[in-house]
Amino acid sequence: MIVIFIIALLFTSPAWGAFTEVGSGTQAKSCSGYGDTTTCAFAGSVTSGSLLIVGGQAYSGATVTSCGVTDTVKTSYSVLSYPATASTNHMFLAYGLAPSGGANTITVDCDVDVYVSYGIDEFSGSDATPLNVNAGGANGIDSAPTHSITTTVADALIVGVAGDDSGNTSAITEGSGFTKIAEEENGSLYMRYGLEFKIATSATTYTVDWTTADSVSWQVLAASFKPFVAAGGGATRRRLNAQGIVIE
Repeated sequence: MIVIFIIALLFTSPAWGAFTEVGSGTQAKSCSGYGDTTTCAFAGSVTSGSLLIVGGQAYSGATVTSCGVTDTVKTSYSVLSYPATASTNHMFLAYGLAPSGGANTITVDCDVDVYVSYGIDEFSGSDATPLNVNAGGANGIDSAPTHSITTTVADALIVGVAGDDSGNTSAITEGSGFTKIAEEENGSLYMRYGLEFKIATSATTYTVDWTTADSVSWQVLAASFKPFVAAGGGATRRRLNAQGIVIE
């Protein structure tokens, strides 16, 4: 009976996959512009099934209600934003799975003309329904933009974006254990922001943070994403719901 039980575990226990930043960051890029639409092209062709991330900050003297994201490979993006209501400073974090491969240009389309800066990146290893936790946003006034997120699956991809409208040109440094995707430090010309990620090995609470050289009025937006799960470590993918529970 013990032998049968062990064999059953070997063949039915889920094995978590792993996220990988495609090209070790060569696909990551920062773009800035002014207008209701701006574009940003990946350095190389994206791969079908990759998780595409777009995150940054938009500003307008009029209030910004929303910024949508599209691209040339027809990815369907979901866009998280902070604050939830219209504001002059608007943080956004978009994600979607590329339905096909090839050269790809991102378009950010806001509802009013904005000054906008944002980063883009590509990750392999995502679940078919990527979002694990939308941690929403946080804000403050100091030199340590910070938010927390509690993941519910192992090996989740945590992505955070921070921004301020200080007009400073001082350094923005990603938090310990995080890797910079992209940033813009020149607040005299563009919108300041930092976009970072971390592979979270355990399902627990993490601090998503940065350090700025000066005290600033900041906003942070964070989310985590699920890796694929293979039954028994095989190639068959298992889908999870928002709570990390296998649904098929």
